[in-house]
Amino acid sequence: MMTHPADIEIRRELNRLCTRMSGDFAALAVLLPGVRQMKWQYLWGSRSVRTCRLTVAPGVGLAGMVLRHGTTCRIDGSSGGMKAAECPVMLAEKLTAAIAFALPPVRQRIPGGVLLVGRRTGRPFGVQEIGEAAALLPNIHQLLQSSRSEEQTSEVYPDSY
Repeated sequence: MMTHPADIEIRRELNRLCTRMSGDFAALAVLLPGVRQMKWQYLWGSRSVRTCRLTVAPGVGLAGMVLRHGTTCRIDGSSGGMKAAECPVMLAEKLTAAIAFALPPVRQRIPGGVLLVGRRTGRPFGVQEIGEAAALLPNIHQLLQSSRSEEQTSEVYPDSY
């Protein structure tokens, strides 16, 4: 399978995002065709081979809440809602603080993807950091769209005949 330039750029953007936010982990889950689930397709800073096999179902874990509600969600010591133990990715990656963002919808209000950034240090994400990460979402969305269009083109026009 060929790696597309947009895929490389998405991984670079995840790296930049973690560097900017002092994060230890970043991942992008994309919508699986025909179902209302996502799969972690792009990872940076992963320490677990399990993470790439995890799926995101509505309402399950931090990313699942983003998938269900389409809004930014976070887990850290200061948020009173969900705990890290309830989030499969946070457990697999041993994250103590994480924030997840919805990418713009692709169909019927379902987010086109979920971006998750996490820390293993336990320090919560500040309002300014959250704003900086949110500002990068359009670029990541555009790269993801480029990657998908390249995949569709390679399916229509395969390299080998």
